[in-house]
Amino acid sequence: MLHRASLCVHFGESSVSFRSWEAAWTHSSCALWLGLTCFGQCIVHSLADIGNVSAAVLPRRNQDVQFFCGSDCENFLNLKLAADCTSGGTAAAALRISQEVGVRWARFDASSLTAGVLYSVCLNRIDNETFEDTGQTVFISPIQEVHPQMVQPSSSQELSITCVPGCTSSTEVVLALDCASISGAPSATLTGFRAFWSVTLDLSSLSFGQVYKVCADVDGTGVSTLPLADTGLTMRTGGPTSIQVVSIMSATNQRVPIVCTGCTHATAVYFLDTGSNCDTSEAAGLHIGTAPTSTSSVLLTGAGTHWDAVIDASAMTTGTSYKLCMDLDGTVTDLAFVDTGLTVQITSITGVV
Repeated sequence: MLHRASLCVHFGESSVSFRSWEAAWTHSSCALWLGLTCFGQCIVHSLADIGNVSAAVLPRRNQDVQFFCGSDCENFLNLKLAADCTSGGTAAAALRISQEVGVRWARFDASSLTAGVLYSVCLNRIDNETFEDTGQTVFISPIQEVHPQMVQPSSSQELSITCVPGCTSSTEVVLALDCASISGAPSATLTGFRAFWSVTLDLSSLSFGQVYKVCADVDGTGVSTLPLADTGLTMRTGGPTSIQVVSIMSATNQRVPIVCTGCTHATAVYFLDTGSNCDTSEAAGLHIGTAPTSTSSVLLTGAGTHWDAVIDASAMTTGTSYKLCMDLDGTVTDLAFVDTGLTVQITSITGVV
């Protein structure tokens, strides 16, 4: 590929110097005729270094795709998703700078794309309007949310699934460490309608303490039209199995006894209004409460499978249910706060006579 700004070319990770007015060069079965002089080392930027691309987006507006591009980031201008990078696809979206070094992201409208399909990630450069295929893909997933995000490795686990248009009773969900290798992985088709679906899986074969990807095949694995792909959602095995009280007072120093497998003294929890989502961007075991929506996080006390969370619920709304959000590893940043699927009611009743 000829870059007019630098008058230099580079394929893969190779570089070459040219000092003749006309030179023919063949590399990796790619032939190029140069009619210009390139003084010094010729530098060309390869798409081979593009990686860590967001697994999936929803078929909606304002969708974000992030990717790693290393030292070559400054040479890319726009991103689009398309079945064929040479035509069609989403409108071009300007790349934005991330706080993370070597990372760029773009926000675009994916509402015209088809749920269940893998689309190519296409980039163009500052000096070339033509979009190139990076060799990376993004899945258009109809699955928006899965609850709970923490499950036990046992049989008959029911998951609640929220779908944008695209899910059907043929849609198959698989939990696997890698969506490209699902042999023996638990799977089942959805039941439900419109946006509200569920699936019951036998998770007894899963390992404790693992993070599993939620994979989906929109038209079912028995049909070859659409692929099985990574939805970008994950679930973790382990954590709490029950809360040993139904309700707590809207007061300080409220003890909430929790039965939990895998909890430690580093495990952090907080309670959140059931109308909100646990903040999965918080991965250091710390959540600052915002009354009356959530409490601040606390560390568990206890041992074995029996643990207590002592919380300040004085600003919580009576008569409201709050969900338990848990960061199993606390200050270790491997895991974040997730929805455990467990709730407690806030009450003003102090006793019955």
